Amino acid sequence: MAIVCVMAAVTSPSARADVPTMGLDQLRRGMTGYGMSVFTDDKIEPFPIEIVSVVTDDKPGVNSIWIRCPGDRMQLTGPVQGMSGSPIYVWPDDVAESDRIPGQNGKLIGAFAFGYGLGKDCYVGVQPIGQMRAVAQRLNQQLEEQGPSAMGDAWPHDPSHSGNPRHPSNQGDGQVTLKLLQALKQSTAHTSSYGRSAWKMDALERLIKPSHIATRVQTNHADHTNHALASRTVPTELPYYSNRHSRQVQPMLLPMTGMSASVTTTMQPMFEALGLSAIATGQATGGSGSSGQLSRAPNGIDVDALQLAPGSILAIPLAWGDVNFTAAGTVTDVLDDGTVLAFGHGMGDNGLGEGPIALPVATGYVHFIQPHLQSSFKMSGAGKIVGTLMRDENSAVIARDQQVFTTADAKVTVRLPGQPKRSYQAQLVQNRNYTAMLGAAMTLESIEAIQGIPPLSTLRVRYEMTFADSPHHGNDGVRDGTSATASERKPRVLEVDTLLPGATGYDLAYEILPPISVMIDNPYESAMLESLNVTVDVEPVVKTLSMQNVRLDKIEYEPGETIAARITMMPYGQREITTQVALTIPDDLPDGDYSIMVCDAPTYAQLALLSRPHLMQIHNADELLDLVQQFFGVDNTAVYMLMMLPEQGLAVGRTELPRLPSSRRALIASPTTSAVTAYSDWVTSVTQVDGVPSGQFALNITVRRNPH
Repeated sequence: MAIVCVMAAVTSPSARADVPTMGLDQLRRGMTGYGMSVFTDDKIEPFPIEIVSVVTDDKPGVNSIWIRCPGDRMQLTGPVQGMSGSPIYVWPDDVAESDRIPGQNGKLIGAFAFGYGLGKDCYVGVQPIGQMRAVAQRLNQQLEEQGPSAMGDAWPHDPSHSGNPRHPSNQGDGQVTLKLLQALKQSTAHTSSYGRSAWKMDALERLIKPSHIATRVQTNHADHTNHALASRTVPTELPYYSNRHSRQVQPMLLPMTGMSASVTTTMQPMFEALGLSAIATGQATGGSGSSGQLSRAPNGIDVDALQLAPGSILAIPLAWGDVNFTAAGTVTDVLDDGTVLAFGHGMGDNGLGEGPIALPVATGYVHFIQPHLQSSFKMSGAGKIVGTLMRDENSAVIARDQQVFTTADAKVTVRLPGQPKRSYQAQLVQNRNYTAMLGAAMTLESIEAIQGIPPLSTLRVRYEMTFADSPHHGNDGVRDGTSATASERKPRVLEVDTLLPGATGYDLAYEILPPISVMIDNPYESAMLESLNVTVDVEPVVKTLSMQNVRLDKIEYEPGETIAARITMMPYGQREITTQVALTIPDDLPDGDYSIMVCDAPTYAQLALLSRPHLMQIHNADELLDLVQQFFGVDNTAVYMLMMLPEQGLAVGRTELPRLPSSRRALIASPTTSAVTAYSDWVTSVTQVDGVPSGQFALNITVRRNPH
C-alpha cells in the first residue's frame, strides 16, 4: 500500500476570489450569458448560453436551472461528457450590450451538470451555485468542529492502519458488489464465460445477501445434487446501464480514458453501473511523463503550469504507472480559501454522492472532443496530482489541497508464446467503488498490451491478493477491540492457481473483479485491497477434457473396499482418453444403497456449499476470505469422486463435528440453541488430470458386508 501525502498549490491564485453570483429569483427566460470549458489542450474558452427556465423543488428543497446552448459547437456535439462542472454565467440586465463579451462580466449561476440523451437541440440542466457552495460550507464546518475525525482516515494517519479501513467511503454493505456482479453477468449472459463462472457469482451473491440463503440451501439429502446440477438460467433483470440514453434526466457521466477498445468492451458495463463512462483510446495508454506527470502531455502543454481554475479540467487519476486510467470533469468555482467545487453532481451512478470520499485530484488537459450521436465526450489526460477529493454529494464534489489518499500496489506478469516475459506495475486507488474494477482492467490491459489472447489457447492464471490486516483477536478468536502491533497482525491473502481454456477477457474479469469487490464491500467487515500480483502464462493449446461416460467394475462393494471408476474423456481436438479414479468406502459404513458422484470442480464446489450451510455463517473478513478461497481456489484440473454418508454431521458455528456417536450428537443438538447446524458429510477423492475436466455423473452402488 502506498500512502500519498499532497502538499501542493491546487488552484490558481487569481481564481481564489469569490466571484459574484446571481440567485434563482433574478433569472428569467431569455437571459443570455456564457459557459467556460476546455475544448482543446488547456485553453478555457467561452460558449454562449440562454436561460430556458428555472425548476423549483424538483426534489425536496432542490432546484435546477435549464439552459440552451445555441452556439455551433454545442449544437454539433450536444451535452459533452467531461463538461460536468463547467461554470455557467449570466449577464445582469444592467450590463450594456457592448459590454456583454463572452467570458467577461457575467455572474455565476451554477454548473453544467445534467440533461437528456439523444436530444435534437442542446438543452442542459444547471446545478445552482448556491447548492454547490452549501456542500463546501458543510465540509468546512465539519472540519472546523471535528478536525481530522470528520474525514475518518482521509486525514494523515498511522500507516499501520492500511487501506483507510475506517474511512466512511470504504465501509460497505454489499450493494456495490451486487451492482458489479449483476453488470458482469448481464454483459456475459450469452457467452461461454457465463456458463463457466456464473456459479461463482451466484455464490458470492448468497454471501452478501444472507436472507437469500434460506431459499437456496436445503438440508434434505436428496435435494443437494438436484440444486447443484440445476440448469443455470440467464439473469432476467434489466442491466443497470440500459436506460442511460432514455427520456430520464441523467447527470453527465464522467469520461474515463486509458483503456483499449477490447478492454472497454469488457469493462464498460461495470464502470457505467457506478457512474463512469469508459472511453476506448484505441490502444491502452501506459507510461508516465517526467517529473511526476501522470501521463505524457501533447507538445505545447506545460504540465507544470497547469492549475485548477473555473472552467479547467479536474482530473481524477484512478490508476497510474504502466497503465493510466483517469476520469475527468470540470472545475466550477474556487473559493477564496482555495476550496474547489466541481461537477455539479455526485460521482456515483445517477449522479448520487456518497458523502466522505478520498480520491486524488489532478490538473488535466483535453486532446479533443468527439461528437457522438448518443453522447459526445472529451478525450482528456491528467497532469499532476495536486489534492484530494474530500466530499461527494448530489450537488457537487469538493476538493482540497492538503490531504491523504491511499493506493494499492498492482503487478501483472505475462508470458505469451514467442514473446519475452513482460511485467507491468501501477498504483490503484483504494476505494470501495473502483478498486476491484481497476484491478480487473489493469490485468486485461497487461495481457493484451502487445497482442490479443491467441485463439485456441489456455491461460494459466496465478494471483495473490493481499487485503488489509486482521485486527487483534483474543485467545478465543473474538475481537477484543484493542490495537495490534505489526507482529500480531494476521495477513489476509487470497492465493489462486487456475487454468482458463479458450479464455476471453470476460473470464479474466470473472477471476479478478469479484473477490476484490466482495472483500472490500460486504455486510460483514471491509478489508481493503493492499496489493495485487497476477501472473498469466499462455499455452498454445486448449486444455479441456469433456467427460463422456463413467464405468464401474461392479455395483456391489464391502465396507473398506476401494471403488474404481474409469472415465472416458474427450480432449479438445484429440482422441478419447481414459482416466481412472478411485474412492475408498469407510470401514464402518452401514449396509445400504448409495449414490456416487463423479464431477468437475464447479459441481464439487457447489455441492460443498449447498451441503454445508454453516460455512455461510460469516462474521468477519477472515471467515469471508476463507469461503472466497474455497470458491476461487478450488482445483479445476481435478476430477472429484464423492459418496454421501447416511448420517449428517453437526457443526457448532463454523466448526465441524463429523460422525459423532448418537449420545454425543443428541447432547450437542439441543433445541435450545441455534448455533448447531446439521450438514451432509461426504467421502471425497481428488484425481489430478492434465487439463480442465467438465461434466458430472451419478452412479448407484450397494454396500453389503457379505455380498456372497
